[in-house]
Amino acid sequence: MASRIYLVDSDVFITAKNVYYAFDLCPGFWQSVLHHHRDGRVFSVDRVRTAGSWLTHGSTATPS
Repeated sequence: MASRIYLVDSDVFITAKNVYYAFDLCPGFWQSVLHHHRDGRVFSVDRVRTAGSWLTHGSTATPS
């Protein structure tokens, strides 16, 4: 069976951070996202990476 590849939009990251997987409550979720990205299974478009750069800095505020 071929490996699946996922393209994730910013809403997935924002909702996860704000509702389900806050950085301090569930760091394993974010480590898993990074792990699967490094393994080539999870991607986002460049615009999401730029708009979501606040995620990598651990901010609790959403971008304006």
